[in-house]
Amino acid sequence: MRVGLLILGLLILLLTFGFSSSISAQQQSLLQIVGGACNSPLGTIGSALSATVAQDCQKVNTINLLLNLVPIAYILGGLLFLLGLFIPGNKRSTKEAQQQIVHNDSERAKEEEVKEDEALKQLKLRYAKGEITKKQYEEMKKDLEE
Repeated sequence: MRVGLLILGLLILLLTFGFSSSISAQQQSLLQIVGGACNSPLGTIGSALSATVAQDCQKVNTINLLLNLVPIAYILGGLLFLLGLFIPGNKRSTKEAQQQIVHNDSERAKEEEVKEDEALKQLKLRYAKGEITKKQYEEMKKDLEE
């Protein structure tokens, strides 16, 4: 879990940095000016008259939206990275993990023994009540013990 957060946070930070650094400050200001023009009444008329102008305005608006999300992406990437650093990991040693596995196996074995003991008790009870013959009892007991 914590390695995943580290990688995800770092990936978001790197992608955000790559995107934001690929557009210069001068280009960003030009994009804002063009975006403002596209959203003005004159830009709306131009978009209605020309499909090319409409597509260009849509591209500019999309890039402006992404540029507005850059600070949020930096914050998100940084938080994920920091969470990955500071969330405590699983500090159990390999030996402790092996001991836990052995313990779980022995618990399962005990549960199986209890089930077998219960089955033998039920079998004896049926024989005592006369529900099954001695031959049936011995065959069933043999099957349970295998």
